Amino acid sequence: MTVLMKEGGMEIVDCNNHVKSATHYFGPSCAVNCLSDKYNPIGDNSDKLCQICIGKIPGGRCTDSDPYAGYEGAFRCLLESGDIAFLKHNTVTELISGMEYGKVFNSCCHIFNFKQ
Repeated sequence: MTVLMKEGGMEIVDCNNHVKSATHYFGPSCAVNCLSDKYNPIGDNSDKLCQICIGKIPGGRCTDSDPYAGYEGAFRCLLESGDIAFLKHNTVTELISGMEYGKVFNSCCHIFNFKQ
């Protein structure tokens, strides 16, 4: 996000709140915990960044309990309904080497060598 802001691609909506800038730039997303006190100190963040979260536990939507929480959850969201995911540099490689995601990528994207 810093690069998008510095290069002028992402408009800075509120200089002290990058969640607002991300909401404006990306639209509906699942940014787990974006409504928590840590990232929403005055309680005025839009719930658009939780719009595609799929929490199945009452009160767990868009929290650490959401199935889209964490790096693996962000990757799952990308596969199921999202357009963007913020991941560590090695998340995709680690997850596609496992059984659950490896089969999906082997059958859909066999022309790419994700191991390189």
